[in-house]
Amino acid sequence: MLDAQLKMTLLEGVLIGRISAYDATRTLLELVGLTTFERAVQASPHSCPKTLRRVFSQGKSLIELPTLPGDAPIPLQEIDVELTALAAEAKVDPKQVISSVLRYGNPFARVKGVLEDLRALVVNECRVTNPTGLFVRLMRSGEDVRLPASVQAKRETKAKHEAPPLKPLPEVGDWVKYQGDWLRVEAVLERKIRLYAPEGRYYHYFAEDSDTDVSFEQARLLPRQAMPPVSSGGQLPLG
Repeated sequence: MLDAQLKMTLLEGVLIGRISAYDATRTLLELVGLTTFERAVQASPHSCPKTLRRVFSQGKSLIELPTLPGDAPIPLQEIDVELTALAAEAKVDPKQVISSVLRYGNPFARVKGVLEDLRALVVNECRVTNPTGLFVRLMRSGEDVRLPASVQAKRETKAKHEAPPLKPLPEVGDWVKYQGDWLRVEAVLERKIRLYAPEGRYYHYFAEDSDTDVSFEQARLLPRQAMPPVSSGGQLPLG
């Protein structure tokens, strides 16, 4: 039996024109395990192959496709909106782009990366006679776009200019607030800094005369000051 919620979604979507007949048909086919054009033709040899091809090329499934272990599922709306916009900028047929993800199972990040490379070629007025054909070939072969050196250099320069400036690392002797306590920077190591809890101070989470290591990325974001703190965590002992 068809899930009641899905039945209502399909019915309402078709009535208001948000869901096409191709969308509804493809969704129903996937519910019975016919997730590709080839499977649908094999299971129903007397059906019109041209009609089934249109269903899988133009219809969008309302069922989330299975993802690899550890991968977060990407909403179909996000796939549709983001990749369609990229396809237009890269002068690639958006139907081929959506089909490459939903029908052929190409990873979203892979498709997006190829489209961004093709867009770079278009923006820099490089000669690409058939962007859609090139996209399809790259998806099938697994190859990447070969960007000219000049285009690659422009991309790297743009990325450097757009990247936000990194905050400087705390220096040895500075005080930083870490997990509610003010600790002193004891050393700057290869890829981390060492924080120290000096003797004679009170701490919420750290024992006196102990140290802990924090990565550069985290250390750049810690509140800091040059002078020893007199309140909050790491306060001077009373009496």
